[in-house]
Amino acid sequence: MIAKDASRYTIFIFIVFICTYLIRIRIPIPGEGGLIHAGNVALFAIAIVYGKKAGAISGSIGMTLFDLLSGWTNYAIGTLIIRFVCGFVVGVVAHSQNECGKSAYRNILAMCFGVVIIVLGYYFYEIFFIYHGDYIIPILHMPSNISQSIIGIIFAMPIIKFLQKSR
Repeated sequence: MIAKDASRYTIFIFIVFICTYLIRIRIPIPGEGGLIHAGNVALFAIAIVYGKKAGAISGSIGMTLFDLLSGWTNYAIGTLIIRFVCGFVVGVVAHSQNECGKSAYRNILAMCFGVVIIVLGYYFYEIFFIYHGDYIIPILHMPSNISQSIIGIIFAMPIIKFLQKSR
C-alpha cells in the first residue's frame, strides 16, 4: 500500500507542478509581481477527489518545486506551508459528513475555504517575510491570488466530475 500511495502522490505532484509551470501568466504589479497559474485547478481537484493527504502533499510539494525552479525561491517556504494547509482543508471539508467529495455544494465550500487560506496566507507571508512589515504591496498582490483561485474553482469543477466518474 505504501508503494501504491507513493506512486500516486508522485504523479499528483507532477500534475500540480506541470499545471503551475506550463499554464501561467505573469502580472506586472509592484514588488515581486504577480502570477496567475493553473496549479490551483490541480490542487483543488486532487484534494476533493482523492482526499486531504493527497491534496496537501501534491499541492505543497508540486507548487514549491515550481517556486524553486522558476525564480520564486523567496516564496518556497510560504508556498510549502500555505499549499499544504490549503490542500488539507479542502480535502477535509469536501470529505466531511461522508460526502467523499461527491457534494457539489460542499466541494465549492471547500474550495472557497482554500481561496481564503491562499489569499490570507500569502498576504501575511509577504508582510512578514518578503516586504518586512510593509502591508501595502501585499494588498496589491491580492487580486492576482483571488483571480487565480477563482479560476481554479471554475476549471476544477468539471475535472472533479470527470475524475469521480472515472474512479
